[in-house]
Amino acid sequence: MGTSVFPAPNTSKTSYKLSLTSGTSWTVPSNVTQINVTLVGGGGGGAGSGTSSTAGGVGGTTTLTGATSAVGGNGCVNYFSVFTVQNGATGAASTPNTGKGGLSSIEYGGASSAGAAMTGYQPSRGEDGQIITSTLAVTPGNSITYSIGAGGTAGSGGTSGAAGQAGASGRIDIEYWA
Repeated sequence: MGTSVFPAPNTSKTSYKLSLTSGTSWTVPSNVTQINVTLVGGGGGGAGSGTSSTAGGVGGTTTLTGATSAVGGNGCVNYFSVFTVQNGATGAASTPNTGKGGLSSIEYGGASSAGAAMTGYQPSRGEDGQIITSTLAVTPGNSITYSIGAGGTAGSGGTSGAAGQAGASGRIDIEYWA
């Protein structure tokens, strides 16, 4: 994917970049009249495993006044693959503010002891949050409101199963020249 810079930076100005991962408003710096923003929606949650487990929750939408919103990813619902694992293997949690979907838990079957090879059933992970880029005209000193999409909730584990992982929260990246 190619990238473009709007507006083209003036050589006498300095480029600034920041990521918003919490809070609800950002104040436009002096002499800034245009910003580039990238919004990342929250990732969907991973499903639980086992009988009567639940699906992961949908990730939250990331918004910034004047920009197109980035919707969160869907939570995981179904089992998709069969594989051989070591008994006791678990997935890692999603990294915060990446908008990545949460991993689903693994359902084990056929192992007689810890560390023994066995067949597992792993649901797919929750979907990643949407990524949207916008260019906005802004007024220096104005406060811009925003919200960061939360990660989707982890699905609960059922009988002889485990809970999935929650999806990662979203973020907003801002670039401007001053």
